[in-house]
Amino acid sequence: MIKQTIRNNQTTYYISNDDISIWINPSDGMNLYEILYQRKPLIKFYEDRLVEDKTCSVMTLFPTPNRIRDGVFDFEGTKYHGKNHGFVKHANFQVTNLLESEQGGTIEATLTILPEDNNIYYQAFPFTCTLTLRITLAGTTITYDYSVRNLDSKILPYGIAIHPFFEKQGEDVSIQVFADSYMENDSYRLPTGRIMKAIGEFDLNKQTQVNSLLLDHVYTNIRKQPCALIHYSDKTVSLQTSEEFKKLVVYTPENSPFFCLENQTCSTDAINLYHKGFVEESSLICLKPQEQKEGRIQIDILPKDF
Repeated sequence: MIKQTIRNNQTTYYISNDDISIWINPSDGMNLYEILYQRKPLIKFYEDRLVEDKTCSVMTLFPTPNRIRDGVFDFEGTKYHGKNHGFVKHANFQVTNLLESEQGGTIEATLTILPEDNNIYYQAFPFTCTLTLRITLAGTTITYDYSVRNLDSKILPYGIAIHPFFEKQGEDVSIQVFADSYMENDSYRLPTGRIMKAIGEFDLNKQTQVNSLLLDHVYTNIRKQPCALIHYSDKTVSLQTSEEFKKLVVYTPENSPFFCLENQTCSTDAINLYHKGFVEESSLICLKPQEQKEGRIQIDILPKDF
């Protein structure tokens, strides 16, 4: 079922079935503000963080997931001013399709970036392209499908990610991330480009309690799908992706009600790492003119012992 409503003078959409309801705002970055599972928030809407221009809920990060060193990046001899977490997280997407089903439904929306004087997105990222997002609820599965098309005459460098804030729900939740390596951080918590083996406290292949971790690191060399699991007392959340999502950021802030597992196609500060010669380590996607790339992130909410 899809329900359309007006909230804060913006058209928003609720998609629901017997188990899950989700709330999406195309006018604000196609952000998935909330996920309720059996009426309990798995993703909670933090309006105070939104007002303070902080990431919250499930935001889409494009074309520069997470942070950029000194707010600038170099690509093919040109320096650009970038924006942490990208610039589409509050962009006005245009809804192109709504499809309702007994198990939920789909909303599809597109952002077009054109070299026009009034196109604020082109001013922020001067590459002509389109980004299409399609969010689907079907039973206990939520999928993010994306498509990027390069309409420019030059190469389009980008990464794409989602930034979900999973609630601990008052539990000592445990996670697993099936990655063999992580990226070393510098003193600014930005990747140096050096790949480290995930051993000791960084080994998340086994179930590890979130409250025992203090991480803000990019994991890489993902070895299987699903790439991560979140273990609650009554359910398991599974994350799986298409093959181009080479990275996963684990963010476990201290004394917080939430934590983040962020599927990313690239590393944090990817374009700068690519410029410095860390081509493979950055996992930056470079689309040729008129080329298109598609992919998917899938969130499954499963019984505890699935």
